[in-house]
Amino acid sequence: MDQDRENGQSRVPKPPSRDEVEKISDAQLYITDDWTGDGGKPADRTPPDSGH
Repeated sequence: MDQDRENGQSRVPKPPSRDEVEKISDAQLYITDDWTGDGGKPADRTPPDSGH
């Protein structure tokens, strides 16, 4: 974190705006857990009964 030069305390970054939060939420739809396979974009996933 950035150090405040006057008193040596760390500054807390400002929270993301609503638009930034929505972009993050949309991006999280594409995250896939490599261990379990959970996640990812739903349209990209193959249904388990498809025989693939």
